[in-house]
Amino acid sequence: STNFFVCVLFVSLGVNDAALVMGAVRRSTDAMKLITLVTIHQPSKKMFESFDDLLLLAKGGRVAYCGELGPKSQTLISHFTSLSGKMPSASANPADFVLSVLDGGSPDEAVAKFKESDICKQLNSAIDADVKEANSQPRGIATKHSLHFFTEFGLLFRRQFLVQWRNPSYSFLRFFVSAGATFILGLLFFDIKNNVQGAVFAIAAIFFMTFVLVIPMQAAVIPLIEDRAVLYREAVSGTYSRFTYGLGQLFADIPFHALNTIIMYAIIYYLVGFRSGAEFVGYFIFMLFLANWSVMSMGQLYALVTPNEETANGLAGLSVILSVCLMGFLITSSAMPQGWLWANSANMFRYILQGLVTNELSGQNYN
Repeated sequence: STNFFVCVLFVSLGVNDAALVMGAVRRSTDAMKLITLVTIHQPSKKMFESFDDLLLLAKGGRVAYCGELGPKSQTLISHFTSLSGKMPSASANPADFVLSVLDGGSPDEAVAKFKESDICKQLNSAIDADVKEANSQPRGIATKHSLHFFTEFGLLFRRQFLVQWRNPSYSFLRFFVSAGATFILGLLFFDIKNNVQGAVFAIAAIFFMTFVLVIPMQAAVIPLIEDRAVLYREAVSGTYSRFTYGLGQLFADIPFHALNTIIMYAIIYYLVGFRSGAEFVGYFIFMLFLANWSVMSMGQLYALVTPNEETANGLAGLSVILSVCLMGFLITSSAMPQGWLWANSANMFRYILQGLVTNELSGQNYN
């Protein structure tokens, strides 16, 4: 893919400052093999001759010159010498010479002279050849990508991680909601007893803790919707595939899910008084991490497949309501109509609740 680096130098910059900036731009262009577009005003001779090509616009945005400068700007000087009939001195600044020619003559004449020049004819021929080649290519969304899959994935993973890292308000919302809600649940179900009522309270605490994740799930829709324009442009142009984009987003969230899991575990586990023992604690943390990852990923999936933020959040809310009704907690699977048992089996929240409850209640004896 072709890279573009745009630098604008204003008149307010001094000669030395402008030279330092342009030196850095020139080195970056050569080192990184960029195509660099620069808008510059009143350049010095040395600075002007550091460029390769020039696009000079007359009044009204018409092209007065577009092409190579040539060694020591000789190609440019020859063109404007033929226009003015005057040859600049060896020490003259080519930029000043060109502007003096335009100031002393008619812009219409400069534009007409360029259109008749060999430089313009060669440029038009090159453009026509490129257009013809582009028209011969099949149209539509690019299916081949310029980068290897793992290179694409690595770049997108890094980009998505930095987006999250540089968006502290989104991450703070997730952590604050999780910490606040689990703390309230911990106080409501504080120190459950080892009896049947305590077992019911343990199930209820796990049930409500699972749905704490719904709030950040809906918040996960917003960043992806905001980034959709970039995704469409870059995916269609063949920079990367949508699958790699989604995979990068999925894995970039892992560190944040892990931190959110630790926050929720540290607050609710010991307030409620869940089972002690390394195997039970480890399984609880593992299941809670998977719950974080899967619920947030479901919100991101809605953001990717729906046309706008409102539809994504509406679909997320509807799926949560149906999940609550059909996960087997409010209505047991034995009480469900036969035609709805498939929804219970396909319910992700059912397996989250089942895994955490089994970890807490299996092998226990209650009074």
